[in-house]
Amino acid sequence: MKMIRKKDNAMNTKFLSLNTLRVVAKSMMPVILVLTGAWFAYHNQIKRDEIRRCEEVEGVLQAIHVEITVLWERYMEAMGNRMEKLEKGSYFPYKWDPSRDYFTIYNSNAHVIGQIEDEDLRRDIVKAYTLSKALLDSYKTNSELLVRYEKVEKDNSLSHELHKKLVALAPLMRREHSKIKILRKRLLEQIGKREERSEAQCQQSFFDFLSNVADWLQPS
Repeated sequence: MKMIRKKDNAMNTKFLSLNTLRVVAKSMMPVILVLTGAWFAYHNQIKRDEIRRCEEVEGVLQAIHVEITVLWERYMEAMGNRMEKLEKGSYFPYKWDPSRDYFTIYNSNAHVIGQIEDEDLRRDIVKAYTLSKALLDSYKTNSELLVRYEKVEKDNSLSHELHKKLVALAPLMRREHSKIKILRKRLLEQIGKREERSEAQCQQSFFDFLSNVADWLQPS
C-alpha cells in the first residue's frame, strides 16, 4: 500500500509540474511574441536605414558626377583653354572674378560625403573641390592684380612689382589647373565604376529586406 501511495504521489507531483510548466509557458507566450516582434522590427529598421543610406550616398555621388562634369565644361570654355595656352614666363592677362558659389551639390551634402565607405574616393572628392576653390581664389587674385597693374603708370617701381607678382602667380595657377584636370578624370572614373557596383548592392539589401519580411509572414 505504501508503495502504491508513493507512486501515486510521484505521478501527482509530475502531473502538477507539467501543468505548472504549461501555465507558465502559456502566460509567457504573449511576452515571447512581443519580444520576437520587437526584434524583427528593430532588425528590419536597421535594414531600411541601410537601404536609405545606400540610396542617399549613391544619389549624391551621381549629382557630384554631374556637377563636376558641367562645371569643368563651363570652366574650360571660360578660362581653362586660355590657361592651357599660356606661355612660360608670361602672366595670365584675363580678368575673371568667380564670386558666386559654384559648388552647390558639394557644399549642401558634406554630411553624406562623410558616409562614403571608400576612403580613396572620399579623399579625392574633398581634394578635387578644395583644389578647385583654391584655383578660383587664384583667378580672383590675378584679376585684382591686373586691375591695379592697368591703372598705374608703366615703367615705375609699382608697375614692375605688380608685373612680377602676376608672372609669379601664373605658374601656380597652371599647376592647380593641371592637378584638377588629372584628379577630375580619375574621380569621374571612380564614381562611374562605383555606381555599377553600388546599384547592385542597394538592390541586394532591398531584396534581403523583402526576404526577411516573407520569412516572417510565412506560417510555421
